[in-house]
Amino acid sequence: MGLSIHDVLNFPQLQQMRLRAGHDNIYKAIRWIYIAENENIFEWLKGGELVFITGINHQRNEQNLLELVYQGYQKNIAGLVILTGEECIHFIPASVIAYANELNVPIVEQPYSLKMIEVTHIIGTALVELEQTQNSIADTFSRLIFANYSSEETIAIRAKNLNLNLQVSYLLVSIKMAAHDELFISDQYLDPEKKLRDKKQFLIEQLDAWANEEQLNFPVLKFGDVFVLAFPLRHEDIETWIRKMNHLILQLAEKTKPLKLYIGLSNIVQSVASFQRGFDEATQAQKLAIDLHLEHRCLPYNDLGILRLISAIPDKSVPRQFMQETLGCFFTAGKRQADIYLNTLDALVQENFNVMNTAVRLGIHRNTITQRMQKIEALTGYSLEDPKYRLHLSVSLIIWQLFSPTSLH
Repeated sequence: MGLSIHDVLNFPQLQQMRLRAGHDNIYKAIRWIYIAENENIFEWLKGGELVFITGINHQRNEQNLLELVYQGYQKNIAGLVILTGEECIHFIPASVIAYANELNVPIVEQPYSLKMIEVTHIIGTALVELEQTQNSIADTFSRLIFANYSSEETIAIRAKNLNLNLQVSYLLVSIKMAAHDELFISDQYLDPEKKLRDKKQFLIEQLDAWANEEQLNFPVLKFGDVFVLAFPLRHEDIETWIRKMNHLILQLAEKTKPLKLYIGLSNIVQSVASFQRGFDEATQAQKLAIDLHLEHRCLPYNDLGILRLISAIPDKSVPRQFMQETLGCFFTAGKRQADIYLNTLDALVQENFNVMNTAVRLGIHRNTITQRMQKIEALTGYSLEDPKYRLHLSVSLIIWQLFSPTSLH
């Protein structure tokens, strides 16, 4: 995590600055400040800069501003700050704002009356101070997950000094970027090593921005191809975090192809001592996800029990066949009906076949659940009261969720 445009706009001294474009991309970390005094900025940028366009020493017309937006987009900058006023750029053309929104490049308007030296001093100082704080927080997080501390009391005091709340429960996540071979054996990439570095950098930047947006307490840790996050269980529950992470990973997967992302999720971490256990659990789940080829979705450690058995089966067609024999009759009813039956069965299993709790879980009337259960029994020819059939359903639903690209979760 780092200083973002969202943070800058919330500084009390900078309340005159206004966000004009790129509202969905304001959590990207600002790497540094660049004041553009040349006609073009492309060759001077490395990525992540907050670029200031003054229009004082170099006249900026509409076409030039459009070009600067495009160059900033190409270089993956944090955003553009455009000074406006009688002495510089009179106003930001509507076409520039529309183009920036199209490319999702943030544009901040700064009135000329707000002195540049004050703005850059405030942001520059915040960048340095935040980097130092984030380094300390990252070090503390790393020591927690590896149990690298002299005593629990000492690390707890350090966390408190850094405003880290260890009284909150957490979930730890391990994300592995894998399948590097596909980059190097393909003729599509002239420089696969650079492409690999670029994709890793893209992933860490996107995870950082997402962590900023979600206001995570701990920054994203990077260990080679592995990225570690901690989700606080303040308002969101476990299922909410799984949905959020799955949604994010599916978005990132499109941009990280042909590499694949494998995600493991720990059980709840509730104390200093349990951070190491949580990290080990997330890592085990992530490794099993690789073994089972379960890319681009969260695999909770809590689900590993029977998954260890499934992963030990060399021929994966065996569990698929078992799932087909148990659930295949629902697929013939059409996709919409199949989704209804499978979601109902999944909820019934989660609620130990309690009709009332299942109705609450799905937000429908208990009579509807009863009617669906009757239809399911008619389709399958089995009673849902049969313990052996319940077990078959539970195992088959797990296999379905594992191997189906349109799984229930």
